Amino acid sequence: MHLTVTHHVVGAVLLDAGGAVRTPGERTAVTGLFASLPPGAHPLVTTHSALLGAVDADEEFAFGLRCLLDGIAETRKAR
Repeated sequence: MHLTVTHHVVGAVLLDAGGAVRTPGERTAVTGLFASLPPGAHPLVTTHSALLGAVDADEEFAFGLRCLLDGIAETRKAR
């Protein structure tokens, strides 16, 4: 289980170091890119383009970590 949390942290660091979309301007550009995709080929992406491009990196990391820790806690309760 500790490797799952470690991979989440390392993945977030790699995204940040690799120039992932993080600034408000970059998120706006990505939203436009997602919205401009052919809806027939990518219906979910185009439908949810505003949501996909709006996620703040810190919020995304915190949400993922919360999901992992909650899942680990539930798994431990079940044992």
